[in-house]
This record gives sequence, structure tokens and C-alpha cells, in this order.
Amino acid sequence: AAADSWIAFEITALAVAIGDKYRMEVTRPSGKAYAADVLYDGTYWKNNKGAFDGSEFDYTNAMGFVLIVPEYVTEGDRVALPLDLSSIPDVDTSLVEWTEDKPANTDIEVKFAINEDPTTEPAADEYIAAVNGDPIPGISSGDDLTGKWLWAKQELSTTDNTKTPKLQTMREYIYDKTAKGVGPMEHGDLVFRGSTVLSILPAGTADQVLQTRGTTRSLWWRSP
Repeated sequence: AAADSWIAFEITALAVAIGDKYRMEVTRPSGKAYAADVLYDGTYWKNNKGAFDGSEFDYTNAMGFVLIVPEYVTEGDRVALPLDLSSIPDVDTSLVEWTEDKPANTDIEVKFAINEDPTTEPAADEYIAAVNGDPIPGISSGDDLTGKWLWAKQELSTTDNTKTPKLQTMREYIYDKTAKGVGPMEHGDLVFRGSTVLSILPAGTADQVLQTRGTTRSLWWRSP
């Protein structure tokens, strides 16, 4: 009896019988094969307590069949190492631009913050959302950026466990009125914080995964 424990059962075939009733062949460690008549009610797989001879009795969840829905991360962010802006004492213009792929039910936000301490990340409410192709938020013509540091945050989100947004490239340009400039800059080439592991994306593509900072959840990142 001990050999035929729950975890030892192997489902070798699955076929729809009628409507929401299914017929599965199960192999026990002893090698004896038999069929189980099960009912799927939208939440559980329930087995027939009666003999499998075509008749139906009461369906229960005695065998412990359950519907398993893979968990996925709905949102997360990454922050680039801060960029020294001291070479820009008199701002002329700035620009941020990126390329992205946002399937339905996904989103990408790029945000910026400026402070004077490269070792302390700005608070969440200090970041300002950017518009693709517009000036970098928080930087205006005539600003003296001496001693300032630019922080860039990228936020990705999805409500569909089969899709993930892609942020493929991102560049910022900041020009001084004396024609000095900072740019183009590829934040994608900088070091991003967070643990990096290999895993499977919701859509089934193996790629990089970055942990959301401050939690144990993971964030899907897909390369171009």
C-alpha cells in the first residue's frame, strides 16, 4: 500500500470523454494500469468514487486533483547606476528616447530623478515619468547640473501571463550651451541592480530574469 502513495501515481494519457468529464489512464508503481473517471468543475479535478464501468456515482476531490495555474509577476522595475552630470553647467537641450514592444495588456514606464548623492537612490515619488522623444523630465534649459546625478528607472508590467513587454534600447542626450554634451548614453549597457538568473518567460522563451528590488518576486526581461 505504501508503494502506491499519492505522489507515485503517473498520468500517462488524457482524453475528453463527454463535456466536462475526462478519462485518464494512471500507472501505479506496481505496474498495474487502470482508468480514472474525473470531472473538471472549473476549479478542481474530481474523481468518481464508483467503479469505472460506465455508471456514475458521486464526484469528490478525494484523490486531491487540483487545477494548477502558473504564477507570474505582474510588475517590477530596475534602476540604472546614477550618471554624473557635472560636465553640464548650463543646459541647452535634453532628450530621452527608447524602442519598445508592448503587447496588449502590458506597459512600460521610464522615469528619471536627479539628486546630489550617487550612493542614495531618490524616493519613489521623486521620479518623474518621461515621454518617448521628449526632453528628460526634471532638466530645463539654463540648469546648472554641476554636482548632480541622473537616475533612470524602468518599470515593466503585464496582466497577461503569456505576454511580457520588451524595452529594447534607451538613450539620453543632454547638451550644454557651450556645445558640450553627455550622450548618447546606453543605460542598457550599465550595471542594473538585482539578482540575475536564467528562467522561462511567460511566453516560453528562456532569457534573463531580474528580481524586483526589496521583494522575493522576479521580473521578466526579454531581449530584442
